[in-house]
Amino acid sequence: MKAQPFTIIEPQIERLVDGYLSRLYRPIGGRLADIRPGVLLWVREPFHLPLEFDHISSAQAQLKRARPTFVTDVEGVGPGLGRRRFARELLRDWHRQHLQVIWVGRARLHSITIDEIRAQGFTHTTAFARAWNQNLSLSKKPCSWDANPEVLVMDFVRVEAPVPAKAAI
Repeated sequence: MKAQPFTIIEPQIERLVDGYLSRLYRPIGGRLADIRPGVLLWVREPFHLPLEFDHISSAQAQLKRARPTFVTDVEGVGPGLGRRRFARELLRDWHRQHLQVIWVGRARLHSITIDEIRAQGFTHTTAFARAWNQNLSLSKKPCSWDANPEVLVMDFVRVEAPVPAKAAI
C-alpha cells in the first residue's frame, strides 16, 4: 500500500514533532474516506526554501538541489530563508516523518475535550474552533465548528524516519 500525503496544521505540527500528539480529527470523506488501521501517511508541513529559490516552485527548486527548512525548526524567517510555504507544497521527497494509523473512529466534533484540545496544541476551545474553520473544514459549511459535524478520529504512532516511497506495509 502506498503512503498517502497528510497535512498537519500549526500548532499540531509542533506537538507532533515534540512527541505529544497521537490523535487527530478530520472531516469525513475525501482522501481519508478509506482510512483504516495500518495505513501509512506521509506528513506535509509548512517550510521555507533558501531565499534564492523564492521565485520558483518546489519542484523546480528540487531540481536545483534546494532543501527545505521546516517552520518548526526556526523562529520566524531566518537569514537566507525565503517565504513561508504551505504544507501542501512540500514534495514527497522532502518529508521527514510518517504517521501509521492504529485506530479509526467517528465522533461529533464538539465531543472533543479540553484535554484533547490542549494535546492538539491549542490553549482553548475557541482557538481550536477557529483553526478548524480556517484550515480543516475547507470552507464546507456543514463541516464548520458550529455545525458540530461527525468527524473522523484517528489515533496513530509517529514514524520519525521517512519510509522510502516504494515501501509497502
